[in-house]
Amino acid sequence: MGFRLAPEHPYPAQVDDAETAYRWLLSHGYEPQNIGSTGQSIAGTLAVMLPLRLLANGEPTPGAIVSISPGADLTIQNPAVDENEKTDKMLSRNSLERFRGYWLQDPALEFTDPQISLTNADLTGLPPTSVYYCEYETLVGEGAELGRRLADFKVTSEVHPMPEGQHMFILSAGRVPETDQPIGRIGQWLRRHLGALAEEPPPPSAGFVLTPPGARRRKGRLKTDCAEGAQRPPSQRSFGSERGGLLVAGLLTPL
Repeated sequence: MGFRLAPEHPYPAQVDDAETAYRWLLSHGYEPQNIGSTGQSIAGTLAVMLPLRLLANGEPTPGAIVSISPGADLTIQNPAVDENEKTDKMLSRNSLERFRGYWLQDPALEFTDPQISLTNADLTGLPPTSVYYCEYETLVGEGAELGRRLADFKVTSEVHPMPEGQHMFILSAGRVPETDQPIGRIGQWLRRHLGALAEEPPPPSAGFVLTPPGARRRKGRLKTDCAEGAQRPPSQRSFGSERGGLLVAGLLTPL
């Protein structure tokens, strides 16, 4: 799914859009246990934020989570941010702080707030969760800490550090075997934890959901007018851009 972009649409717009996508799937007959909440980069954060919001409201969550290279500590105080500055070819402390400023515009919102910093959140009740992070990225420490906290809260979980991996490694799918192998594992893991899927194959657009008003369908997917943010130079993109790419899927369908 595409979600509204910051800075034009700051937090919590992106979580709201993820929730809208989830409710769209429910309204079309998908059962919660057959829905996966997955994402990479900031969308890897949203993939966990959505089930936490649903739990707080006493509602059923998706059946499984895959969180890839999430930003789990919005204080940006993990030592790995600086330690991996030279090995991360995409992110740096300066870019993380700039993106955070675009996304979190409410001055009353503390960076330690468990609603936005997963490393401070109560993870009790989360569905099975798989976390992937890359050893060369600045967010490596946050991914590792999220994995430890999932274990502390006794969440069924797997944690996969990617040796020498870069942030957004998954974008090399189909070109790099070291990327294709974990994607295969992710698919197998989701199928195992999402339970029985529908026997009939899904329609081409199943699983690609859009949220805000003004959405339009394109090539079998729904896209938002906010997708224009993905055309910005990387230095001007922020949390919530399509670089994250959250997918809330009711059925496992090829991207």
